[in-house]
Amino acid sequence: MILHFKPILRVAQAAAWEAGQLIQGYYRRHLTIEWKADHSPVTEADRKAEQLLRTLIHAAYPQHGIQGEEEGCERPESPWQWILDPIDGTRSFARGLPLYGVQVAVTYEREPVVGVVYFPALNEMLAAAKDLGCTWNGRMCQVSPAAELSQSVLYLQDERVLYQQRPSTRGLVDAVQSHRNWGDCYMYALVTTGRAEAAMDPRVQVWDVAPWYTLLTEAGGTFTDFSGSPSIYTGQALASNGRLHPAILKWVQDIPPVVS
Repeated sequence: MILHFKPILRVAQAAAWEAGQLIQGYYRRHLTIEWKADHSPVTEADRKAEQLLRTLIHAAYPQHGIQGEEEGCERPESPWQWILDPIDGTRSFARGLPLYGVQVAVTYEREPVVGVVYFPALNEMLAAAKDLGCTWNGRMCQVSPAAELSQSVLYLQDERVLYQQRPSTRGLVDAVQSHRNWGDCYMYALVTTGRAEAAMDPRVQVWDVAPWYTLLTEAGGTFTDFSGSPSIYTGQALASNGRLHPAILKWVQDIPPVVS
């Protein structure tokens, strides 16, 4: 069976943009923040945005399944699944910081095939579908060509947790040119567009990373968990420009390279 992803990609882009416009109506205004059982924040904007995304997806693909951060799963038996994070970076959003995004991904039989992330406050959109390349505001984009850790910029999420779980990653931080601690979705956007070389997070949910497998792969990069498995389902995320992935994995797996 030949699958055609362009129509689905167009729906995903339109839905992410519409949800972003809704979210902007709440941006830098007084928000009531609630705390979920996992200690993550949620606002009215998160819930309203996910409801809008679901409505738009249902209208286009009523038989597809949907899994969202705020409203759970529906039609889990469908081979087509839309995975939604209405606001990735709710803490940033609630504090009036612009580095948050609407994340929309589509999988077919659990394989990621479409990824879209829209940053409403920045008016930036990244979009990709399997075998169709990756665009940044409509123009094709590629990862960085850097081939040495000493030339690279690394972004980390939950740095303290990372050091506790994988002590050798402190050596990785020393090996790169510089590292930054801004996490959430924008760090993956920086890798996808060649503005950073790697990003990692020791604990993620599937909706946190679902679009990035397709986006990074189509931009020439690599997305895996810490074991090197190319999966969005295992609770860890390592994104890179691909060239540096084997070297980073050695540090992450507590097998640092011998330095002469």
